[in-house]
Amino acid sequence: TGVKDVVAIVGVLPAGDAMAQSGNIAIPSLAGMMLDRGTKALDKFAIADRLDNVGASISFAVGVQSLEIHGKCLKKDLPLVLGLIAAELRTPALQPQEFAKAKQQFIGSLEASLQNTEGRARESFGRTVFPEGHPNRPHSIAEHLAAAKSATLDEVKAFHAKYYGPAHM
Repeated sequence: TGVKDVVAIVGVLPAGDAMAQSGNIAIPSLAGMMLDRGTKALDKFAIADRLDNVGASISFAVGVQSLEIHGKCLKKDLPLVLGLIAAELRTPALQPQEFAKAKQQFIGSLEASLQNTEGRARESFGRTVFPEGHPNRPHSIAEHLAAAKSATLDEVKAFHAKYYGPAHM
């Protein structure tokens, strides 16, 4: 960044909604939502505490094609932040109670988006412009809702095992 000793981290992993292809279309988003909910070694509170102690941040966002990884920290804290990002990507806890919360949060955000006219217009435009089967054609909110309601933690684990890792970074 233009600020002395502040580092911005950006990474992309091809693990977006388009990777679901013939599977459950909600799984890529749910897999991304599970990343900041703890690792096998640290729970989400320990991770948040370590980041807060140094004024750093990490976030993940799932798009149509990819998972975006964002981080910001002081240069001196880069090893800590990169280590946390690596642990969250490599060894997420993927606990059933956190999956249930993520699933409800995702369903709630989808239901709320039904009231967003801009989002509905963007969805309609994308579904009109891109033909059936095109990777950039968005799924409807109704399709996402149905998929989210039927999603399982085992599907998230299988997706994570297939798409997350250094070979895809």
